[in-house]
Amino acid sequence: DLEARPTDTEVSTPAQIYAKVNESIVGIRIYNEKGQVSDASGVIYSEDGYIVTNDHIYSEIGAPKFKVFMHDGTEYNAVYVAGDTVSDLAVLKIEGGKGFKVAQFGDSEQLINGEGVVAIGRPNDATDNSSITSGVISLTKRRVKTTSSYTARLIQTDSAINPGSSGGALVNMYGQVVGITSSKLAGVEYDAIGFAIPTKTMKRVVEQLISSGKVTDRAKLGITYTEVNSVTAEIENHAAVGLLVV
Repeated sequence: DLEARPTDTEVSTPAQIYAKVNESIVGIRIYNEKGQVSDASGVIYSEDGYIVTNDHIYSEIGAPKFKVFMHDGTEYNAVYVAGDTVSDLAVLKIEGGKGFKVAQFGDSEQLINGEGVVAIGRPNDATDNSSITSGVISLTKRRVKTTSSYTARLIQTDSAINPGSSGGALVNMYGQVVGITSSKLAGVEYDAIGFAIPTKTMKRVVEQLISSGKVTDRAKLGITYTEVNSVTAEIENHAAVGLLVV
């Protein structure tokens, strides 16, 4: 379950947070037999080796295989469990290990604009040590159109989030992971605008990916549409604003 924000605890320094969370952050190397290689980050979800990361990290690697690198350099093979394009979340499972340090996942619904956060991941190399960047919550719920043409309400932050950080952790100042960073959703033309998937979404999706191999509670209307705002309504003489079924 997601942990509530502590009420009787002072906030920690970035150094203290790094020391607390670092063992739960992993580097992920995605590769195949054709020599295609990509790096990403992940967060340990369970003691027996489930890892949560982004779904897009293997989208350009055909027949992907996965290696996971722990905080101390220990290397494991990992298998793909399931992924979800809509939420940009995926689950891997470490082979041949147990007793991993699980991250403390906090309730993203308790975040407030302006709150301090840090991002921890492996932006340069999956085999390297995790790095930490600090910033604030710019918006707790920003509607963003993803590269898969879906939209999602994400956490916006000015913490530096770079490509290799995809799947890493956005952490509040109590050491609770409150989001899964997803740098692919940030446009290169912007500065200091990064996005993370809220833990409220992550928890629901990941539990279903592990138990069912897919998201089972998502409704689909089955239409295509264009948005009609006040400007297009006036120009095209529409009677109302909203969604126009195409």
